[in-house]
Amino acid sequence: MRPAPVSRPLLLVLALAGCGGSGPNETDAGRPLDADDVDGGTVTDGGVDGGAATDGGNDGGLGEDAAPDTGIGVELCNGTDDDGDTLVDEGSAEALCPVDHGASTCMAGRCAPFTCDYGWADCDGEASTGCEERAVDGDACGGCATTCEPGTTCAGGLCRPLPNQLSAGGDSTCILRRDGSAMCWGDNGQGQLGDGTQTHRAAPVVVSGSGMAKISIGEQGTCAVGTDGQVSCWGIHDVNGTDTESTAPRPIGIDDALQVSVGWLHACALRTGGVVSCWGANAYGQLGVSGGTRLTPVEVPGVSDVVEVACGFTFSCALRSDWTVLCWGDNRKGQLGDGTFAGRAEPRPVAELTGVTALGLGQRHACALHSSGRVFCWGEGSSGQLGDGSTDDRHRAALVPGVMATSIDGGSGHECAVLTGGGVRCWGRNDEGQLGDGTRESTPTPVNVRDLDDTVEIVTGSHHSCARSASRGVVCWGSNRRGQLGTGDFTGTPAPAAVTGLP
Repeated sequence: MRPAPVSRPLLLVLALAGCGGSGPNETDAGRPLDADDVDGGTVTDGGVDGGAATDGGNDGGLGEDAAPDTGIGVELCNGTDDDGDTLVDEGSAEALCPVDHGASTCMAGRCAPFTCDYGWADCDGEASTGCEERAVDGDACGGCATTCEPGTTCAGGLCRPLPNQLSAGGDSTCILRRDGSAMCWGDNGQGQLGDGTQTHRAAPVVVSGSGMAKISIGEQGTCAVGTDGQVSCWGIHDVNGTDTESTAPRPIGIDDALQVSVGWLHACALRTGGVVSCWGANAYGQLGVSGGTRLTPVEVPGVSDVVEVACGFTFSCALRSDWTVLCWGDNRKGQLGDGTFAGRAEPRPVAELTGVTALGLGQRHACALHSSGRVFCWGEGSSGQLGDGSTDDRHRAALVPGVMATSIDGGSGHECAVLTGGGVRCWGRNDEGQLGDGTRESTPTPVNVRDLDDTVEIVTGSHHSCARSASRGVVCWGSNRRGQLGTGDFTGTPAPAAVTGLP
């Protein structure tokens, strides 16, 4: 279940390439530490993870190789005792690796890739000039006067295809159209399609209302952000802010939202200023506060500088502008990624993971897209949805081998990723054909979805998946018991099939 990502830039820099970001071969760019190399070992692509670089210059820090011992008595970040006190690289990060309007750290004798303070952007990739520009224009990628083309948005310092034209959750699917209207299809038992009925639909129907800028459909409820920042929700109780179902959108009491995400019985919105508010069921602390159900939004304490919020079944996560992730709520399968299985309402960081540019939460697992294109997953693994070749639950992020992606999304027991070349790979549960490889055999390792090579977006529901292809339009595969594939019937398929009735 993927949220509608906000178009606000992440305001960070990949040290090897400035605002333009790094390519998929620069697999450690912008990442001081990750789950698979926390020992800071030797690397060969520029040494940006704090190990010894072998290319002679791209240390990913302040633009220079480790400085020599100058003997001037001032401690430098170079792995040498410069001031003669027998200590190496001691002192504050600000003194060793200064960055105007940003921050870096000294690691193994090198200044790590720097990040910009919230509201600032780096435009030339040089630490000597720091983060030199205020990033106030959401249409300027990184705030560096790089305007994204129509149909794209800024994410991770790159202009990417406009996200969340599609949204899938439970046994339903929606699409947001460029005119601000939306169409949905599939399960409508709680009124989550927003057409004024509770009739399941095997083909798209128009949602009541207009002026929508973002949309997110969850297990049985749906929310949208209007062009005026107002959040409206419909479908199951709690999500819509009442104790009964609603078959049409109703305001939830937020008028400054940038993005929204819906889980099972709760939802969260990213608001102006980088704060998060949540509402709905709260049995596991998924709202970020203690207590029971809240029918009006409550601000999550201690969470700031957020650029994306995402909801799983009974847990929530937020991506911050420093490329770290906070999670809270249910943790029985390790889906909070903090190294424990203890649930909590207090947001805490996902352990040993930074450089994240997007989230893809499933029912009881979570995945993160790294700035290098790699994917890391954690939480429930019983169906192979972590993609690491096992069916073990994991409370720390683990690398998904063989995947270099541009976007990700998670379903009930499976995960899918759009590859850098436009193909799609999925892994995990496949009893309904939701992996799209033409079989119904589950697998803990990624498999290729058939006949997709120019994909720009991927979304997943509980037991189905959908993609937006540049040449084929919207296609879906997997379970179709409620019409969630949008093919005009209720017959499932293990390979992509075209959605009918879309303009």
